[in-house]
Amino acid sequence: MANLLRGPPFVSSRSRRFGLCCRETRTPVLGLIITAPVGSVGSVYHAVSDCRRLSEEFTAEGSVVLRVTAEVGQVEEVRRRIQDATKGAAEVVEEGP
Repeated sequence: MANLLRGPPFVSSRSRRFGLCCRETRTPVLGLIITAPVGSVGSVYHAVSDCRRLSEEFTAEGSVVLRVTAEVGQVEEVRRRIQDATKGAAEVVEEGP
């Protein structure tokens, strides 16, 4: 019974005491759908390096559709980096309610 109260083995007791456990901290995120030419896919990957990639899809029209999540406070910065990296050729749409 004592083991059940301790939590998973990868979470230290110090983390639980100070609220640093990954399960306890919830950062609000927003989904982004990025459509860019295939030629600029490396630049797009570099621009979204701090985001969590959910999926990627290559279309017959020669573009890549990338779905990522970014922290709400970073969405405009990510959007700006993508536009700078692709010289305005990418389309970024926010996904969500």
